[in-house]
Amino acid sequence: MATIRDIAQAAGVSTATVSRILNADPTLSVTDETRRKVLETAAGLDYQKKTKVLERRASSIGILSRISAEHELEDSFFLMIRKGIEDTCVQNEIGLSHVFLDRDGKILAQPGLDGMVCIGYCSDAEKAALRACTANLVFAAIPWYDTSSITITADHQQGGKLAADYLRSLGHRQVGILHGDEGPFAEISQVAAFRQHCQAYGMDWEPYERIGAFSVQSGYKMMCSLLDMDPLPTAVFASSDPIAIGALKAATERGISVPDQISIIGFNDISMSAYTSPALTTIHAPAYEMGVMAANLVISGLFTSALPARMV
Repeated sequence: MATIRDIAQAAGVSTATVSRILNADPTLSVTDETRRKVLETAAGLDYQKKTKVLERRASSIGILSRISAEHELEDSFFLMIRKGIEDTCVQNEIGLSHVFLDRDGKILAQPGLDGMVCIGYCSDAEKAALRACTANLVFAAIPWYDTSSITITADHQQGGKLAADYLRSLGHRQVGILHGDEGPFAEISQVAAFRQHCQAYGMDWEPYERIGAFSVQSGYKMMCSLLDMDPLPTAVFASSDPIAIGALKAATERGISVPDQISIIGFNDISMSAYTSPALTTIHAPAYEMGVMAANLVISGLFTSALPARMV
């Protein structure tokens, strides 16, 4: 097989010149005749340029969602987080597999995962099991302030403040709150922040708070309960858009005009909120971007020895 040295000898030029011509070096200054001669000589000697093959071990990360399929279908906030993770893995040619927890908290996953993204809440025992599976671990969609974990989450407290500020700007003083059970995150949720700012603004909310589930059906039932009151609240804050959509349906069935007679504001800004009648006012949470960021953090861990201690 011909070499660069063979071409240089046949063409009467240096090996450096041959190398730079064959690699199309734009900074090389030679005559067109010299360039043509080298290329023709290389072709005549059947020179085959060696290419350096960079081998990269196929990487695969897992995705564990603690959100049920039914909940994900009803609340596209979680669906968009998963979509952001999946799209980012496809773009980076990273394999993706689904991971599950059995009833005993045992990890059910394919062997050899290089990292994992968990969507939703895990107990301390479940977190320990996940860390035993991989140290390259990122949590998404939980208001979790834990220095031992990398967490991607929306600013729920800022969101609650924005909702209170908005309703205050419209002159509301009697406001309802419809929400699900926030569990261990009750003190740092959007609802907690909303209550705090309502109290600071002198807005009355305590008689009008209802606790149910994060679903359209629950939002409908909670709103019906509020609409049986006298006097009615003039506005309602729903801690998720599905709850707000259910509340809107209840008001419409009672013949109560939204927003003329009662204002409703949701949280998360799912795509369905733009297609209600009227379109739902809601606080935006960047679900897709959260998924992209979570996946990128895990992918970065495939090529670095350390990850940041915390991302909130």
